[in-house]
Amino acid sequence: ITNHGVPQQVVEEMLLVARQFFSLPIEEKMKLYSNDPSKKLRLSTSFNLKKETVHNWRDYLRLHCHPLENFIHEWPTNPPNFKLSISLSFLILFWCIMWRKLHLR
Repeated sequence: ITNHGVPQQVVEEMLLVARQFFSLPIEEKMKLYSNDPSKKLRLSTSFNLKKETVHNWRDYLRLHCHPLENFIHEWPTNPPNFKLSISLSFLILFWCIMWRKLHLR
């Protein structure tokens, strides 16, 4: 993706924190694991593991983040820089989107 307006440093920081999170020991990640699609914070894997004949394996962490103050308290505390890095990245991304909307009118 190009021309999105998000500074490269922000993208790199989010990727770094994501790598750190997904590199945590399985026991730490399992604290957040859930198959409940209604959860606002959950770690899950694949779409429908029991019904798929060909597995499109992926692990993902679902976070709600808007408005940030309503959800940040639920976010993982490990890795230690997770909340700060992701919240700053979210705020910068939100600012970039709003700036582009205003300037593309």
